[in-house]
Amino acid sequence: MRLSLFSDYSLRVLLFGAVKGGPFPLHEVAAAYNISRHHLVKVVNNLTKQGYLATRRGRGGGIVLAMKPEEIQIGRLVRGTETSSPLVECFDLKTNTCPIHSCCGLKSAMAQAIGAFYGTLDRYTLQDMLGAQRIDTLKEILLAPTKRVTLLHADEDVADYDKTSPITDPLSPMVNGRLLGDMTI
Repeated sequence: MRLSLFSDYSLRVLLFGAVKGGPFPLHEVAAAYNISRHHLVKVVNNLTKQGYLATRRGRGGGIVLAMKPEEIQIGRLVRGTETSSPLVECFDLKTNTCPIHSCCGLKSAMAQAIGAFYGTLDRYTLQDMLGAQRIDTLKEILLAPTKRVTLLHADEDVADYDKTSPITDPLSPMVNGRLLGDMTI
Protein backbone atom coordinates (compact mmCIF):
# COMPACT_ATOMS: atom_id res chain seq x y z
CA MET A 1 0.00 0.00 0.00
CA ARG A 2 1.25 3.45 -0.85
CA LEU A 3 0.04 6.75 0.57
CA SER A 4 -0.89 9.47 -1.88
CA LEU A 5 1.06 12.72 -1.89
CA PHE A 6 -2.13 14.36 -0.63
CA SER A 7 -2.01 12.23 2.54
CA ASP A 8 1.74 12.75 2.88
CA TYR A 9 1.36 16.53 2.61
CA SER A 10 -1.57 16.47 5.04
CA LEU A 11 0.57 14.73 7.64
CA ARG A 12 3.42 17.17 7.02
CA VAL A 13 1.18 20.24 7.44
CA LEU A 14 -0.16 18.90 10.73
CA LEU A 15 3.35 18.07 11.97
CA PHE A 16 4.46 21.59 11.08
CA GLY A 17 1.51 23.06 12.95
CA ALA A 18 2.22 20.97 16.03
CA VAL A 19 5.90 21.91 15.99
CA LYS A 20 5.14 25.60 15.41
CA GLY A 21 2.66 25.66 18.29
CA GLY A 22 0.80 28.72 17.02
CA PRO A 23 -0.45 30.46 13.89
CA PHE A 24 1.67 29.99 10.79
CA PRO A 25 1.43 31.22 7.20
CA LEU A 26 1.23 28.74 4.37
CA HIS A 27 4.44 29.96 2.78
CA GLU A 28 6.40 28.79 5.84
CA VAL A 29 5.16 25.24 5.34
CA ALA A 30 5.94 25.42 1.63
CA ALA A 31 9.47 26.63 2.36
CA ALA A 32 10.12 24.12 5.15
CA TYR A 33 9.20 21.13 2.98
CA ASN A 34 10.06 22.63 -0.41
CA ILE A 35 6.52 21.96 -1.63
CA SER A 36 4.53 24.13 -4.00
CA ARG A 37 2.18 26.47 -2.15
CA HIS A 38 -0.43 25.73 -4.81
CA HIS A 39 -0.58 22.06 -3.72
CA LEU A 40 -0.68 23.00 -0.05
CA VAL A 41 -3.72 25.25 -0.50
CA LYS A 42 -5.79 22.18 -1.45
CA VAL A 43 -4.40 20.21 1.48
CA VAL A 44 -5.11 22.98 4.01
CA ASN A 45 -8.64 23.46 2.66
CA ASN A 46 -9.34 19.75 3.10
CA LEU A 47 -7.82 19.63 6.60
CA THR A 48 -9.90 22.68 7.56
CA LYS A 49 -13.11 21.04 6.28
CA GLN A 50 -12.28 17.90 8.28
CA GLY A 51 -11.74 19.95 11.46
CA TYR A 52 -8.00 19.43 11.87
CA LEU A 53 -7.06 23.03 11.08
CA ALA A 54 -8.58 26.47 11.54
CA THR A 55 -7.64 29.69 9.82
CA ARG A 56 -7.46 33.14 11.34
CA ARG A 57 -7.50 36.34 9.32
CA GLY A 58 -5.69 39.56 10.08
CA ARG A 59 -2.62 40.50 12.04
CA GLY A 60 -1.33 37.56 14.06
CA GLY A 61 -3.51 35.25 12.01
CA GLY A 62 -2.62 32.26 9.93
CA ILE A 63 -3.26 28.55 10.10
CA VAL A 64 -3.54 26.78 13.46
CA LEU A 65 -4.28 23.27 14.65
CA ALA A 66 -7.96 23.04 15.56
CA MET A 67 -7.30 19.99 17.73
CA LYS A 68 -4.61 19.05 20.22
CA PRO A 69 -1.89 16.82 18.73
CA GLU A 70 -2.90 13.99 21.08
CA GLU A 71 -6.46 14.12 19.65
CA ILE A 72 -5.41 13.73 16.01
CA GLN A 73 -5.47 10.04 15.16
CA ILE A 74 -3.22 9.15 12.25
CA GLY A 75 -5.44 6.31 10.99
CA ARG A 76 -8.52 8.51 10.89
CA LEU A 77 -6.59 11.26 9.14
CA VAL A 78 -5.25 8.92 6.45
CA ARG A 79 -8.71 7.42 5.87
CA GLY A 80 -9.99 10.96 5.33
CA THR A 81 -7.28 11.93 2.87
CA GLU A 82 -6.93 8.79 0.80
CA THR A 83 -9.12 8.43 -2.25
CA SER A 84 -11.65 5.68 -2.46
CA SER A 85 -9.80 3.87 -5.23
CA PRO A 86 -9.53 0.18 -4.41
CA LEU A 87 -6.22 -1.50 -3.69
CA VAL A 88 -7.03 -4.24 -6.21
CA GLU A 89 -9.62 -4.36 -8.98
CA CYS A 90 -11.85 -6.95 -7.33
CA PHE A 91 -12.62 -4.58 -4.43
CA ASP A 92 -14.73 -2.46 -6.80
CA LEU A 93 -17.71 -4.54 -7.88
CA LYS A 94 -18.77 -1.95 -10.49
CA THR A 95 -15.53 -2.11 -12.48
CA ASN A 96 -14.29 -5.59 -11.61
CA THR A 97 -13.50 -7.72 -14.65
CA CYS A 98 -11.41 -10.38 -12.92
CA PRO A 99 -12.82 -13.81 -13.81
CA ILE A 100 -11.57 -15.51 -10.62
CA HIS A 101 -12.71 -12.95 -8.02
CA SER A 102 -15.34 -15.31 -6.56
CA CYS A 103 -12.81 -18.02 -5.68
CA CYS A 104 -9.54 -16.11 -5.28
CA GLY A 105 -7.90 -16.01 -1.86
CA LEU A 106 -5.97 -12.87 -2.71
CA LYS A 107 -9.00 -10.65 -2.06
CA SER A 108 -9.22 -11.84 1.53
CA ALA A 109 -5.48 -11.44 2.09
CA MET A 110 -5.57 -7.89 0.69
CA ALA A 111 -8.54 -6.97 2.88
CA GLN A 112 -6.65 -8.24 5.93
CA ALA A 113 -3.55 -6.29 4.88
CA ILE A 114 -5.54 -3.05 4.58
CA GLY A 115 -7.13 -3.73 7.96
CA ALA A 116 -3.70 -4.29 9.52
CA PHE A 117 -2.34 -1.13 7.87
CA TYR A 118 -5.10 1.08 9.25
CA GLY A 119 -5.12 -0.82 12.54
CA THR A 120 -1.47 0.08 13.04
CA LEU A 121 -2.05 3.73 12.13
CA ASP A 122 -5.04 3.84 14.51
CA ARG A 123 -2.68 3.24 17.43
CA TYR A 124 -0.83 6.52 16.81
CA THR A 125 -1.64 10.18 17.27
CA LEU A 126 0.10 13.26 15.96
CA GLN A 127 1.62 13.67 19.42
CA ASP A 128 3.24 10.24 19.07
CA MET A 129 4.87 11.40 15.83
CA LEU A 130 6.46 14.34 17.65
CA GLY A 131 7.99 12.39 20.52
CA ALA A 132 10.14 14.00 23.21
CA GLN A 133 13.34 12.90 21.48
CA ARG A 134 12.28 14.20 18.05
CA ILE A 135 10.71 17.56 18.86
CA ASP A 136 13.96 19.54 19.08
CA THR A 137 15.23 18.12 15.80
CA LEU A 138 11.89 18.79 14.12
CA LYS A 139 11.93 22.39 15.35
CA GLU A 140 15.48 22.85 14.10
CA ILE A 141 14.65 21.49 10.66
CA LEU A 142 11.17 22.92 10.13
CA LEU A 143 11.42 26.30 11.80
CA ALA A 144 14.95 27.30 10.83
CA PRO A 145 15.19 30.21 8.42
CA THR A 146 15.40 28.84 4.91
CA LYS A 147 16.82 30.03 1.66
CA ARG A 148 14.63 27.79 -0.45
CA VAL A 149 12.72 29.30 -3.30
CA THR A 150 9.18 28.03 -3.62
CA LEU A 151 7.62 27.43 -7.01
CA LEU A 152 5.18 30.05 -8.18
CA HIS A 153 2.48 28.89 -10.55
CA ALA A 154 0.96 30.98 -13.31
CA ASP A 155 -1.92 31.95 -11.03
CA GLU A 156 0.38 33.18 -8.25
CA ASP A 157 1.83 36.64 -8.08
CA VAL A 158 5.42 37.46 -7.18
CA ALA A 159 4.01 39.74 -4.48
CA ASP A 160 2.92 36.55 -2.67
CA TYR A 161 6.52 35.28 -2.61
CA ASP A 162 8.16 35.04 0.81
CA LYS A 163 10.14 38.27 0.96
CA THR A 164 12.23 37.01 3.89
CA SER A 165 14.31 34.95 1.46
CA PRO A 166 15.03 37.27 -1.46
CA ILE A 167 17.00 36.14 -4.45
CA THR A 168 20.02 38.38 -4.74
CA ASP A 169 21.77 36.58 -7.56
CA PRO A 170 21.53 38.56 -10.82
CA LEU A 171 21.25 35.22 -12.62
CA SER A 172 18.17 34.29 -10.61
CA PRO A 173 15.42 32.18 -12.18
CA MET A 174 13.12 35.18 -12.58
CA VAL A 175 11.78 36.27 -15.93
CA ASN A 176 9.22 39.07 -16.24
CA GLY A 177 8.76 39.01 -12.47
CA ARG A 178 7.94 35.30 -12.30
CA LEU A 179 9.92 32.45 -10.82
CA LEU A 180 10.64 29.65 -13.23
CA GLY A 181 11.25 26.77 -10.84
CA ASP A 182 12.54 25.43 -7.55
CA MET A 183 16.09 25.87 -6.48
CA THR A 184 17.99 25.94 -3.24
CA ILE A 185 20.39 28.83 -2.84
